[in-house]
Amino acid sequence: MKVCIKIAKSGVSKEQVEVISSFVKFLQSQLPLSSDVEIKFVDDQNETGTTGVRMPGSKISILAKGRMLIDILRTLSHEWVHEYQTQEMGVNEKEKIQDIGGPEENMSNVLSGIFIKKFDKQNPDFKDRLYEGKKEESQLDKEMDEFQRVVQDLSRDEGIDISVIDVIRAFRNAEETLIPAEVWGKLENTESNQIKKGEMNKVKKLAKRYRKSDPIKLAKKLIRGEYDRPLILKFGDRYHLVAGNTRLSTAAALGMTPIVLIGEL
Repeated sequence: MKVCIKIAKSGVSKEQVEVISSFVKFLQSQLPLSSDVEIKFVDDQNETGTTGVRMPGSKISILAKGRMLIDILRTLSHEWVHEYQTQEMGVNEKEKIQDIGGPEENMSNVLSGIFIKKFDKQNPDFKDRLYEGKKEESQLDKEMDEFQRVVQDLSRDEGIDISVIDVIRAFRNAEETLIPAEVWGKLENTESNQIKKGEMNKVKKLAKRYRKSDPIKLAKKLIRGEYDRPLILKFGDRYHLVAGNTRLSTAAALGMTPIVLIGEL
């Protein structure tokens, strides 16, 4: 199996090509393809529609312009999974797959996130190039205020003896997963399990009330799989949402099953 990488007029640098080539080898080790594939990096979104697309004939186009390398690779990983589904799993490339909530799309979302995390951890020498142009801040760093809030609420209102360190450790040890329906149904501290498919107006009202991100913009990130994972804390038989109410609510209105992190105390 051969991979043809095309970067002409894409803005991809020689230094980035080294990382891309290494990532392609990594993907092949995780999900081996048996037939040749062409990967083309472009600077025009009209060629991809969104940030990436897998086309008949084992051709993948990835938008590179204006994006960090880590996000480019996440899209490549997503489309690689779709190529694997066609080559190795018998998915008919002539039939349009369900974009949101379908099994093929869910599989691509989950595996692309896992592959990016594994590659990042295994290749610390690439970190500067992967995150070039952006000050790196982990999701756990961004959610520190939420961690402090949930610790205060659970300690004060319910007498649960936990610390911020306990919460951080729980999420560091967590694996990404599609939120199970039974967990979402009984999830505490969220309105998302009261939102039905198509009820985006309800989500807009929630976002306005809590001064959160525009659900329409957030929906695009959810569809691409490029969103911070909602954080759910499990203790006993309870599941408590720590961060991501608008993300979960938007996903519910879209009719999709989002990827989350479930940390267990």
